[in-house]
Amino acid sequence: MALPVLNDTNTGSESANTLTHTVNLPTIVNPNELLVVWMAFDGAPTVTWDNVTHGTWTSYIDTASGTACKLVVYAKVASGMEGGGTLDVVTNDSEQSVHRSVAIGNWQGTLAGGVNCPSATTGAGDSPNPPVATDSWGSVDRKTIAIEGCDGSQTVSAYPTDYSLNQLSDNSAGAEGVGLGSAGRDQSSAGSQNPGTFTISASDDWVAATFSIRGADLSSVPNPPRFRDLDYFKLSGESTRTFTNVE
Repeated sequence: MALPVLNDTNTGSESANTLTHTVNLPTIVNPNELLVVWMAFDGAPTVTWDNVTHGTWTSYIDTASGTACKLVVYAKVASGMEGGGTLDVVTNDSEQSVHRSVAIGNWQGTLAGGVNCPSATTGAGDSPNPPVATDSWGSVDRKTIAIEGCDGSQTVSAYPTDYSLNQLSDNSAGAEGVGLGSAGRDQSSAGSQNPGTFTISASDDWVAATFSIRGADLSSVPNPPRFRDLDYFKLSGESTRTFTNVE
């Protein structure tokens, strides 16, 4: 197998209350990559996702912590045409928002077999605690992303233990806004994950999620590369891709 790779990321926010929220997608998106967006809202609005501009997305999380904040997580298999694009997300109440989008390669390739995202947890305090992500994959190469959204434009001061990759803290920067934090962990031949807690800058309402991505099965690739150089090859049924630091 191969560890999933975060190839590109983008972010954005609405610092004033609005009914329309622009989501910035990664600048570079290759066909068949996994596109994931996590987005936090001040308050608990009804969220209408944009399934028109760049095709249909699958909802994994749409959870509020009371009426203080909401976290949504959406994903899709990329067509390759999404790079540099935007989505127009609509809320029924005028709120601030902040989001993070990522494009991930070297993954299993299907939402049904390559993604696991259990129900979100909610609470109040300064330690958002993402849920345990139990799956039936067994011991596989995987990337796990811990995510938190919190009321009040809080920032992240500490991330879950061992989640040292792509530690990101975003917020809407507006008064009475909303904060968003995330961090990743890559593991070879690993089982289900329990990330542990974030620490945010002040006690507030929060929602937390755990998003697991299964690595690609390279068994169908003849003589898989085992060097740390650039190589170009095709996975079965896919277009030519570039892999960096392959072992």
